[in-house]
Amino acid sequence: MVLVKLESSKRMENDTKIYLELNRTAGFNQFPIGVSEVAEGGFKTDRDTLRKLSMRAKGDMKEFVDLIIRYNAIDTYLNTFVNGIRDHVNTDSILHPKFKLPKPTTRKYFSYS
Repeated sequence: MVLVKLESSKRMENDTKIYLELNRTAGFNQFPIGVSEVAEGGFKTDRDTLRKLSMRAKGDMKEFVDLIIRYNAIDTYLNTFVNGIRDHVNTDSILHPKFKLPKPTTRKYFSYS
């Protein structure tokens, strides 16, 4: 495997980047332990695979995987709650939920819309 590196000193006027081939392996020199961890482009990045990888990783690799897990959690939170609420705020910048009365069996209120 060959790593290509951008030589920042060799940029063209139109911002074309020149890459040089290096005789080193890219990444952390890690290999999947089974097909369950493999995706088309390398390692799978689902939550379970990343957790397993984090448990056996050490040093910079562990720090990197833990940061990916944290990023995914924050991204999910923002997309679910922050952006979800923002998308349902009326033009007056106030969220106006609509509540339905609880069912007699559950006694739980819920909102919609």
